[in-house]
Amino acid sequence: IRANAVGAAGATPFTATPPDSAAWQNENLGSSYDLRGTCFPSESIGFAVGFNATGVVLRTDNGGLLWSPQLANTPGLLNEVFFVDPMRGWAVGDNGAVIHTVTGGDP
Repeated sequence: IRANAVGAAGATPFTATPPDSAAWQNENLGSSYDLRGTCFPSESIGFAVGFNATGVVLRTDNGGLLWSPQLANTPGLLNEVFFVDPMRGWAVGDNGAVIHTVTGGDP
């Protein structure tokens, strides 16, 4: 069982231990990232949203070990993200921002 989280200062902790364990590995993407929400529509594919001078969307294809920036197309903070499958998802943010993809973040 794997669990992922995101937070301020680029925090991306995860655990891949049995559910009764509290052993988390602390990873970090860099202090400029302020991450607010995450969603994993599959075991390996996940998305995180937040702020890094503009709205930011990050994607992982390996369960949260490595993250790649995606095109967010919004200047403001993104607060939450939800995907119904690895291709179709939405993120919402400040000032009524709503972004949507049907390509899993691929152009």
